[in-house]
Amino acid sequence: MYSKTKEKKINYPVGYIKNNKNTLSLVEKNINNNYHYLFVGSVGSGKTHLAKILQKTDDRFKFVYARNIYYEYVRLLKGDYADANERIASLVRTGRTRCLIFDDIGTEKPPTAAARSFIEGLIEDRYMAIEEGIAQKTIMTTNLSLKEIEMLYGERVADRILGSLTICKFQDISFRKKKMKVVSQ
Repeated sequence: MYSKTKEKKINYPVGYIKNNKNTLSLVEKNINNNYHYLFVGSVGSGKTHLAKILQKTDDRFKFVYARNIYYEYVRLLKGDYADANERIASLVRTGRTRCLIFDDIGTEKPPTAAARSFIEGLIEDRYMAIEEGIAQKTIMTTNLSLKEIEMLYGERVADRILGSLTICKFQDISFRKKKMKVVSQ
């Protein structure tokens, strides 16, 4: 059923385990169960890193970047493709897949009402898929705070996120900045 990775040592950035031990403990405990998480934290804190590690534990995961799925949607709307309607419908059905990683919500650009509406729709579809038992695993990641999510997508979408996803707060430490090397003259 699951395609598990071989017993490999995962190379977390320095301090990652210590700074995110509660999240890692929860995730490891539920790795073979159904789960629905929202990974929240600053840029570089390891949210996508952990999501990609979890993707390797179950080959059913579909990995979608919020920004890219919106770009594809806009491209299809502007284009003159014979199959555009079916391809748009396929994008819209993304929220109904069994195992979904929806990365970087809140980064869709341009940040227009249409962009918000499209992403809101995907989030609401995911909420319904979870409620109906269709969705088995969900990981959403964002750099936004819960308050910013509410301001961007509205109270209804924020409430559905809170009602269906376990919030996993990552420490506000950029591991990329920590390992950054600067060469000066």
